[in-house]
Parts: sequence; structure tokens; C-alpha cells
Amino acid sequence: MFECPSCGGELRFDIETQGMLCPFCNSAYDPKTVEKGYDAEEQEGMDPEMMGMQDPDTFDATIFTCPQCGGEILSMDNEATSFCSFCGASTILSSRLSHEKKPDYIIPFQVTKEECKNAYSKLMKGAFFAPKELREGGTVDKFRAIYMPYWVYDMRQNGNIHLQASKSYRSGNYRITEDYLLSGDVDAYYKGISFDASSSFADNISECIAPYDVKGMSQFYPAYLAGFYADTADVEEGLYRADAEDLANKATIDQIKEEPAFKDKTLKMPNDEMASRLLCTSCKKVDRAMFPVWFLSYRKGDRVAYATVNGQTGKVASDLPVDVKKYLLVSLALSLPLFLLLNLFLTITPSFVMLITSIIALITMFIHVAELKEIGRTELQLDNKGYLAKTGIRKDMDASAFGKPKKKQTAKKSTKALGTKILGLYVVSILGISFLSAIGNVMMHTGLYMLIIFAVSIFPLVRGLGMYSKLPKGYRKPGFMWGFVAVLIATMVAIINPVADWIYYAGAVLSLAAVLCTMLSIITAYNILSTRPLPQLNKRGGEEHE
Repeated sequence: MFECPSCGGELRFDIETQGMLCPFCNSAYDPKTVEKGYDAEEQEGMDPEMMGMQDPDTFDATIFTCPQCGGEILSMDNEATSFCSFCGASTILSSRLSHEKKPDYIIPFQVTKEECKNAYSKLMKGAFFAPKELREGGTVDKFRAIYMPYWVYDMRQNGNIHLQASKSYRSGNYRITEDYLLSGDVDAYYKGISFDASSSFADNISECIAPYDVKGMSQFYPAYLAGFYADTADVEEGLYRADAEDLANKATIDQIKEEPAFKDKTLKMPNDEMASRLLCTSCKKVDRAMFPVWFLSYRKGDRVAYATVNGQTGKVASDLPVDVKKYLLVSLALSLPLFLLLNLFLTITPSFVMLITSIIALITMFIHVAELKEIGRTELQLDNKGYLAKTGIRKDMDASAFGKPKKKQTAKKSTKALGTKILGLYVVSILGISFLSAIGNVMMHTGLYMLIIFAVSIFPLVRGLGMYSKLPKGYRKPGFMWGFVAVLIATMVAIINPVADWIYYAGAVLSLAAVLCTMLSIITAYNILSTRPLPQLNKRGGEEHE
């Protein structure tokens, strides 16, 4: 702990004053001048002479280990905490002393906990479908201030460059293309290109709260960690070096395009490896750094949702699962005016109702199959380079069915993504119905339309079955099958073409029931996508630290 020179109390870093503050005598000190005292309990039995021989590139820290998920966070004191920031478990964490590698730089916390809670509450006001537990004060109070490890790259471009370009224009009946070789000198320096260095901190989370202003970095002193937690770097610095080069190359190419002499020409973009050679790109320096993150975990079963706030800028990102009951009530409320609207402008017949349900069922099939693909990518963490480098792709899943890892991360969407899908479903349904009504008598062509819809539904069925077989058993929710059942029922009724209207209505009711099952499966899949498996279980097991 850091002892107060005045009263012996424990000093903590104060965000508002950006200094070390004693809560007992209100004395304030500069973090750069305060030295850590020895923890008598943990240093017991050590040779006093050995205490003074600590490596200057390391510092003493207490490692807290969660017995449930194995997550590890380090702190500058030895106070047990009752809340694991990684898995949300309410438990007493075991602790041990460790010598940690000193980072080169740190961005001290600028956002207070109260400001963090206000920013999060503002986000939650627009998350109507989110579970009420995420809005409750007890949950919001569980935000933890954690310093996350980052690699910070400085990239240099200096030399003579040659880029190919072309210019096309029309002259009379001819289209003329002129090729150019653009030459010039480049002298650029990019400082502070940063990537998170923790395999437990998903890349898409760190991207959501980026960027950090690296001008706010200070030289690292252990005193900055007093009163906070931190995660340790377990990803090699070379993992993101190529990504840092790509960002520098893109920035330079964009700048070259803005040069007056080059604006009317189209640059022939080289591949990533060639771009670094052409632009004389090199990595001049790589630094360890710690960046501030307010971290909240919401655990339900064996999955966890995260809310994170940039501790420097206050930018918020959150995983937002959906409350199924809320969603069903709102959908019912929206369906009533939609039904009345259709009655005003369209003539609703039994066969027409059945056709509507088939169109909706087909759309839901495509949505659910797309979500299965994202579930596979999420569970494999195909877009989390740090995780893959640390653990590799799990052998119990075949990654080929879910596509190759994306070159650039896409941030996970909030409940707005689900709302957009549902709104799109309604809009497409209305447009489809209006189109069918405009081109002819729907009743006379119902059988033909249904055969077309049935033929199209084969594609998501085959695609979904292919991915379904490769998902872990716990995620096998074949909701797309219900959509296919709805289309199949409607097609069979249309082919039979019964005289009695009640048969059409019965077919429509059965189809709607199947569509509802598909919609519930879509929400379940979305909730899987908006939560995550306990991250540390794949990294280090808690039992090995007992």
C-alpha cells in the first residue's frame, strides 16, 4: 500500500484532482513522488536486503484470482473484493503477491465513477428492450475501474515513393485511359497507434470505446494504480504490428489522394504487404501502456454481458440482451395498428393472409441463419486476434462454416440492431404485399407465389442445417426449421386449393404459430450474440491458482 507520510493512512489516486489523496487527513501528493510501502503480511520472511534488489523494470502488485472463472486482476493493495469484474461472480477472491512488468506509459482515469454511471444511464434510456436488471441501481454501482494493457506503436514513413495511377476520360466515341507513375518523397510519423494486449478483453469491445487520446499519456508510476484494478498483458506485441502498419499506410494513402496533383487520378492500391514497401513504412517503437476502462459485468447462467466506459473520454459501449416478455408485448402493440392499416388499403382474403405469413416466415429464416453464422464466429472468437493468438481455435468446432476471420473488426450492435431487423421485416413484408397486389389478383396466383417462396426457402434451410451441425450442442437452436414449416404448410394448402375458407385460415394460424417460434429463436440467438462465454475459462482455470 501507499502510506500517507502525514498520518500513515492509505493513499488513493483521486480522479478529480489527479493526485494521491489521503481520505483520513485530506493530504495530497504527486503520484510521481510517492513510493509504495512494504506489505508486512506478504513480505514476511523475506530478507530485507533482497527487498531492495527488485528489478527496476518491475513493480509489486497483488494478484486477485476468481475461483469461479479463473480471472486475474492486479491491484496495489491487498483488500479482498467481493465482485469479479470478468464473470460478475459474487465471491471472495484469493490474493497473492506478484512482480509485474512495468508499462512505459499510462493514461490516468479522467472520468469519475459518477460520470461513468451517468453516461451508462443515458445509454440505457434508449435500450427499451434491455432486462430491468441492467437498469437497477445495484447493478450500476458494480462498475469497476480497471486499467487495461495496450501495445502502442510508433510508425515512420520516410523515403522516395512510386505509386501507379490512372485517369480515364471520354473523347468522342472513344474512352481513353492514361497510366501514370507518381513519384515523390514521403515523410510521416504516426505516434500512438494502440491495440489492447489482453486476450480476455475482446477486440470488438476495445474498438467500441476507442479512440484514446495518446497525448494524455504520462510516464508510468505504480502510484497511479492505487485504488484501481488492472489486467496484465498476455498478448505479444508482434501480433498487431501489421495492423498498425495498415492503419499508417491507409492514412498516408488518403492524404496522397488529397494532393491537388493527384485528385483527378485513381490510385492503383497495392496489397498490404506491398504498401508497406512502397511507402517505406517501418515500426520505430513499441511501448507498453495502460489505458483506463470502467468495467461492468452482468452474469446470467454461464454467460456474461459487459458494459464498458472509456475512462478518459467517457465513451460508452454495452452488450444489451433483450427481455423476451417486453419484446413480445411491444410486438403485439405494433401488430394491431399494422393490421388496421392493411385493412384500410388492402382486401384481406384467406389466401392473402396465408401468403403474408409465408413471406414473413421466409424473411425470419434468413435472419436466423445469419445469426447462426454470427454465433459461430462469436463463440470461436474468430475476430478476436488476441484470443486466437493465446488459445487457438477450439477443436470442437469447424470454423470453415462461419467464414474466415475478418480483417477489420466490426463492433457488436446493441438492441438497435434487433430493432432494425424487425423494422426491416415489417417494411419488406408491406412492400412485398403491395407489389403482389399491384401486379394482379393475388387469389388467382397464390399457388404460383407459394411455389416460388418454397423454392427460395430451400436455400436458408440447407445453409442453416450446414451450420447447425457444427455448432456446440448448447447453441443448437434450429429456429429456421419453424420458418420452413410455416412455408411448407402454406404451400401445401395453396396446392390443394380447398373451397372452404376455414382451411386457409387454419393454415395461416399454423403458419403464424411457426413464425412466432422462429421469432423467439431469433431473440434467443440475439441474446447469445449480445452476451459472451466466461472469457477466462479459455485462458486460465481458477483451480490452478488454489
